[in-house]
Amino acid sequence: MNETKKPLMKRWWFIMLIVISAFSFTLGVWDSKNKRASEEELPIEEQIMKKVKFIDEASMTDDGLLTIISIINSNTEDVSIAPTSINWAFKTMQAAFEFPDVSEVNIVIQVMIIKDGKESKMKELPSIRYTREEFENTSFEKFSKKASE
Repeated sequence: MNETKKPLMKRWWFIMLIVISAFSFTLGVWDSKNKRASEEELPIEEQIMKKVKFIDEASMTDDGLLTIISIINSNTEDVSIAPTSINWAFKTMQAAFEFPDVSEVNIVIQVMIIKDGKESKMKELPSIRYTREEFENTSFEKFSKKASE
């Protein structure tokens, strides 16, 4: 018996490997496109909650006012949390105004003050509210100055 080996390209397992790889790649591309399309179909409130961390609630009115609520837990009554939240609020507004339907953003930061591990009370910091036009004409320095007033 004089058998000659088939070239690599003509072996059945090699051809199957190529077919399976091409099929897997095609399905992966198709699935990622569908995933992006389904995320765009979500309401703006859900999209912003997925995009930005530390948002506990978000709601939007028909006239484009997006209200974002963040609840922070604290062991002290000192509201020094406010200055550290300014950077987060600025980035959150940037992300919110990426959606064309949002005309105004209101950020409400609530602090849950926990005393002795059992007693708690909610304290609301002054809210930060900007229209799209005001925000586009504001630098971070102006924003942090106004937000910390």
